Amino acid sequence: AGVYFSCTGRGQNLFGESGVEPKIISEVLGNIPIVGFFGSGEFYQDEVYGYTGVLGLFCERNLE
Repeated sequence: AGVYFSCTGRGQNLFGESGVEPKIISEVLGNIPIVGFFGSGEFYQDEVYGYTGVLGLFCERNLE
């Protein structure tokens, strides 16, 4: 499963149509459940970034 956070400047504003980035993620990773939302910037440590997309993935780990 994954979570995708995208800047409001991306999506349809950047690509001219909606759903481009989720489609790319599905083409690369297959049909996995993904949730997310648009925001007005992304934080990393003490910086604020714009026009970025961040994908976090949850992977199952077999402990056997």
